[in-house]
Amino acid sequence: MTAPRRPGLDRRQWLGGGALAIVSTLTGVWRAQAASAKIAKAAAGYQYAPKGDRRCGLCASFIPGADPAGPGLCKLVEGDIPPNGWCQLFAVR
Repeated sequence: MTAPRRPGLDRRQWLGGGALAIVSTLTGVWRAQAASAKIAKAAAGYQYAPKGDRRCGLCASFIPGADPAGPGLCKLVEGDIPPNGWCQLFAVR
C-alpha cells in the first residue's frame, strides 16, 4: 500500500527547481564576469609595433582616446593601448 500524495511540490520537483535557479544565477554571474574581464597585454601577445597593415587603431575592439594619435583603450586588453600596437586578438572592423 502506498502513502497518499499530498498536494504541492514533491521533493524531486523542489530540488529540480532549486538546481535550475542555482544554475541560472551562476550562468548570469559568469557572463557578467566574462563581459567585464580584460586580459593582460602579455597574455594577448601584445606588441608596440604593428604587424604588417594590422594595428590597434584599425581593430574592432579599439576605443580611441581624446587625442587620435595618442593611446586609447581596448575592449579585450588591459591598460592604455597605442593605436600603432598589435595583439593576437586583432579583428578587422
